[in-house]
Amino acid sequence: LPPHSELMTNKVEPEPVKGSSSETSNISSSASSLFSHRPSWPKVYRQVSNLVTETKLVNKAELYASALLSIADMVTDVVIIVRYIRSGRGSYAIASLVCIFSSLVLQSALVYLGNRNLKPRRQIKEQLIVWTLIKPGVDAYRCARDREREAGHIFPLKFEMTAQRVLEIVFEALPGTLVQTAAMLDSGDRSFTAITSLSTSILTTAFISAQLSHEWDIGSEQRKKDPTFYGYLPKEGLFRRTFCCFLIFLISAFSLVIRALAFVTLVQKGGGIISIIAVFGGETSLFYVSKAIRKDLWYWTPIYGAAGVLVHFLIRLFAQLFTSWTTCMQLRHPNELGGLVWTLSLLATITIGLSSAFTLGDPTTRVIMAGCCAGLSLSFATFMLSIKRAFVKTFFDTRTGWESLTERFFSQTTDELKVGIFTKNENMWRARIGEDVKRWLNASLPSWLEEQPLWLTDYVKSHIPDWAVDDKSMFVKLRNDDVKALVQERRASLVGRLTVRIQ
Repeated sequence: LPPHSELMTNKVEPEPVKGSSSETSNISSSASSLFSHRPSWPKVYRQVSNLVTETKLVNKAELYASALLSIADMVTDVVIIVRYIRSGRGSYAIASLVCIFSSLVLQSALVYLGNRNLKPRRQIKEQLIVWTLIKPGVDAYRCARDREREAGHIFPLKFEMTAQRVLEIVFEALPGTLVQTAAMLDSGDRSFTAITSLSTSILTTAFISAQLSHEWDIGSEQRKKDPTFYGYLPKEGLFRRTFCCFLIFLISAFSLVIRALAFVTLVQKGGGIISIIAVFGGETSLFYVSKAIRKDLWYWTPIYGAAGVLVHFLIRLFAQLFTSWTTCMQLRHPNELGGLVWTLSLLATITIGLSSAFTLGDPTTRVIMAGCCAGLSLSFATFMLSIKRAFVKTFFDTRTGWESLTERFFSQTTDELKVGIFTKNENMWRARIGEDVKRWLNASLPSWLEEQPLWLTDYVKSHIPDWAVDDKSMFVKLRNDDVKALVQERRASLVGRLTVRIQ
């Protein structure tokens, strides 16, 4: 190989061996670069970190870790239930069993809906996976292997896994945490089994919440669709990204402990259910009032009529409760709570925790509460300093869901992104920008049908409503046989009848 000085001055390139492949030439060039320069270890570390970050190794590790935590949480819950029964605390055992059974029933129902078009043998197999408590591990394995959605399966694999995790948190991990916290404070049980079971529930909830926030933010598709919201986690630099995710985990864990202690303290010493309704019910009521004042009660899913009103109300309730207890950062989106409401919910957690502990709690509870509130404040402040500066404002965003949706439509530069507005609830945008959308669609539709871009799938075509197309012959071309079959399949589906209105 030529010396380093000759390469730098005369720009001599190593000549490939005659008859060798281009791949061999590339290897020789890489070897020349490697041996003619002194290694810069910080640069090497950055390159290795970026390599690991760009691959799916980190995501696979997260999937398997969350699955192991979920399985461990379920196992320790069973162990603590046996302990409750043996020690004569049957009420806590029954409450824990109800939490586990409710979670499994709902997960089983989700699996049934997702596989109801498949053969009965497959349905039985998936149900056994749920009821043998190995569903989290199986889902993690399937997602890590990048398996495609099976023909006839309704839900995408990632959606099903996310839904299973959320159901587990809401109906098993969170209630289980409250039951075990109450049992520990009531009996003074500080055994290794009790502490391990409670800690596992908290760690599982916090880890899954952090994982959901990370997966949604780091996805290239999401960053492409909404670059002003997604991207607060740095993709480059493995250490910085891992540190931010760890802070998200700490924020979620501290918030869960604070609210669980406050909830149990209010139940046991603060007036019972009346105090719970006044404190936590008042927080939820303020959330709904703020949404109503800003005309932001409609959710983005295309559900209409009386069913739409009920479903949107329940979705808003679920999002508010899930966020206030787990601080899932994905739900600070304007479509959900909004950035400012999310941050105010964090402040409400600290306020509720300190006020309940220092007015009703014992000395031990006060110390734990003070430490957790301090940890939550420090973790959030450090997180704000660690993320990308341009996204700090998203935690204080005051936009509503319909404001965010209309702004995105006008700021998006490609038809592929703009057409996504037809999959959103028309009550959010039709009265405001319906005419603008209609003019854009009618100007673009002829070229779409002629060029047939890859993103113009049958799924996209099926969501374009007839009122938005002036030329009915164009609408007929949109509704080809495949699109009609897709429409009929959605109409025949229980999920489709509830969630989609085809015009």
